[in-house]
Amino acid sequence: MEQHRAYLDALEMHGFAVFELPPLPDHPDGAFTEDLGVAFPEVMVWGRAAAPGRLGELEATLHGAEALLKGVLEGRDPGTRQVRAIQSPGTLDGGDVIRLGRTVLVGGSTRTNPAALNQLIDALGPHGYRVQLVPVRGALHLRTACSPVGPDALLVNPEWVDVDSLSRYRLLRVHETEPFGANVLPARGSTVLVSLSAPRTSEVLAAIGADPAPVDISEFEKAEGGLTCLSLRVPPPAAP
Repeated sequence: MEQHRAYLDALEMHGFAVFELPPLPDHPDGAFTEDLGVAFPEVMVWGRAAAPGRLGELEATLHGAEALLKGVLEGRDPGTRQVRAIQSPGTLDGGDVIRLGRTVLVGGSTRTNPAALNQLIDALGPHGYRVQLVPVRGALHLRTACSPVGPDALLVNPEWVDVDSLSRYRLLRVHETEPFGANVLPARGSTVLVSLSAPRTSEVLAAIGADPAPVDISEFEKAEGGLTCLSLRVPPPAAP
């Protein structure tokens, strides 16, 4: 709980407006809010958990939230953002989705399946996004193995992601002793939130001009949780 509070403080310190969701005592994975879905300026896509124990998490979150998320639950989002939801048999965790400009990388993992990928293409295609499948191996989610650190740069653990499918990007490799270091969270300006357990990854980021900001999430890392896992980032809606 102390680390979670410090994480929220770090988000606010580095430029994020934080909307804290109510606790979900019946959902032990509820702190990993990134997996609820993925937000784009034009559309909000709610996911559908592959893990049986998380199937009720989205509904519990939305029903327990304030007016903003209640509006989304009813199909209304302030501004012009559309709302879509992955339907069965599709399964999708937000931790498998990375947006780089108009390209959306989707991890082919045990948590996100082809049915969900097709639904995501249908939801995003009309808004000009190109969706690309990226095979994931050895990690739970794509973001565990890969994080954007610039408009065309990715920090990767090559042992857990198919780097051949990412050849169009500049790839920075984590140190072999820090396999979970690839999960970082860009913030305001050149700041990048980095796990305190990955000092060599901080050096890699500093070498390209980033300003690494270490955050201690060691308790969450015991459950393969990373910096992005603990929040769902929502950009402003598209202009009318």
